[in-house]
Amino acid sequence: MDNLHAVISGLLKSLEKGSGEGIAKNFNESFGALFTDQEFVSDSKGVVEFFDKINKTEVTTFGGMVLEEKFNIKLSKDGVNANVFGRGIEKYKIQDQFYEVPISWSANLEKVGEEWKILSFHSGANFLDNEIIASYEKYGMKMMIVGVFLGVFIGFVIGFILIFVRKKQ
Repeated sequence: MDNLHAVISGLLKSLEKGSGEGIAKNFNESFGALFTDQEFVSDSKGVVEFFDKINKTEVTTFGGMVLEEKFNIKLSKDGVNANVFGRGIEKYKIQDQFYEVPISWSANLEKVGEEWKILSFHSGANFLDNEIIASYEKYGMKMMIVGVFLGVFIGFVIGFILIFVRKKQ
């Protein structure tokens, strides 16, 4: 069980650093991973490419993850398989604004000899309740208010012009 904790702790540290190489070394030969971009990855090269991609985007800067050290482990009766679940925060910088998005993750591991290897990994954000969505909702509300006032103002101007033209006739 200590080895399992070490593998998961190493995985969490590599995820926090955004190190694709550090993460890929923990995977089984036939693993599958689904990261927060929801693209399926099934080889070490894909893991490294995912982290390269999120670390080098022009509009969005990935600021790393902060993953809780506390995670739940469900070990199979035979002690060969384990399901691990945890939570954390992904950090992003979008157009000079910083955001923190809560995430959940899960990993399925298999004991190969004396080592635990990751068979599958999934991490996902709550896209219904996070700072990025909230900021766009606030922006939409501001634009709606501006639109209403602008529409009323334009209506008054057009009304005034029509009244003024009518009075001249």
